[in-house]
Amino acid sequence: MISGQQCPHDKGICDDVSYQRAIGALHDVSGKWVGILALDYEFVREYSPAELSAANRRLIAHWQAGGLVAITWPPANPWGSEPWQAWKDIATQYPGTDLRELLPGGALRKRWVASYDRIAAALAELRDAGVVVLWRPMQEMNGSIYWWGKRPGNLEDPHVDYLELWRDMFRYFTCEKQLNNLLWVFSPVGVHSWSSFPYPGDAYVDIVAGTAANNEDNIAAYNDYLAYGKPVGVAEYGPDYIGEDSEANGSFDNRLYILRLRNDYPRIAYWVTPSSWTGVKMALVDNLFASELMNDPGVIDRDEIAWRLE
Repeated sequence: MISGQQCPHDKGICDDVSYQRAIGALHDVSGKWVGILALDYEFVREYSPAELSAANRRLIAHWQAGGLVAITWPPANPWGSEPWQAWKDIATQYPGTDLRELLPGGALRKRWVASYDRIAAALAELRDAGVVVLWRPMQEMNGSIYWWGKRPGNLEDPHVDYLELWRDMFRYFTCEKQLNNLLWVFSPVGVHSWSSFPYPGDAYVDIVAGTAANNEDNIAAYNDYLAYGKPVGVAEYGPDYIGEDSEANGSFDNRLYILRLRNDYPRIAYWVTPSSWTGVKMALVDNLFASELMNDPGVIDRDEIAWRLE
């Protein structure tokens, strides 16, 4: 399985300090570079074009060294008084919002397309550098954390408007912006009982990679993911970071990743471990046996991906 690590956000987007803290430090202790360098194109606030370009330079360098890159886009809330706050869900913070307002003819279409254009410009830089992107927009849509998610208490909602919004983005990026370097990653919350998955359709999805955060590295929806017939990954994989049983304190045994993937989830192609943040230690280097994990023969690092055609 291909290893992956998210770069911390801090106040910027994968700057030199945050990169060293999570990615460089892991190489220092293990002698290995992670196969996938992952980051968010938007988090807590909108990053400027200059910040996105700076992050792109880091991604391009990783790609040119033989690695893969993954980008998550939790877009700013078009309705909020604090539009950079992607964490505020539509039902509890901004009641009355309607995803249809972002589609063609909708009241907020112009503002939404401006978001498309800003992000597409950054993705085009990667395209022009030959970089293929594992593109993961509007993740965990079957939960109620984000503004594009399901409304709390309405687990039977088919989420049709989300499907149309995904397809709209796909068409805009692919046809209008000619972003042919994106592999579209559908990433639901990895608990099937939470709600049904609003799957956009085979024509709009390349990879299914949900999320799992628990101390056993259990992927509850593994068989559900396989049923789509797409390559499968885990876009956020790590210990529980909520509640009294949290092991996101530096005590998590990293060897569990490859043990569970090898023995129980052999169809998983890659995983990405989230970065740490204040009071929460999620990154591989911040937990136990990071070197042992990265040097396990079942873990694919950057030097072993060898994506280039001879």
